[in-house]
Amino acid sequence: MNHDLQTGLAWFGGINALAYVGFGAWISVVSVLEGRRLEAKRAELRARPAPLSQINITSADFDAELITLIEGDQK
Repeated sequence: MNHDLQTGLAWFGGINALAYVGFGAWISVVSVLEGRRLEAKRAELRARPAPLSQINITSADFDAELITLIEGDQK
């Protein structure tokens, strides 16, 4: 009886160890593939020219006004 219990527990431990190793390998592969996908998406976004938004236009106009005011003060 004791031998059967020890054998069963040894098999259970071995199966658990293999499951942990398999799960770790799966997580590693998924992580690497997801990282590559994200990098490709970021590169695609960087390569695409971004359209100007109203905030960008407004801030550029404000900067132009500031420059003209500063230049006007120096003259």
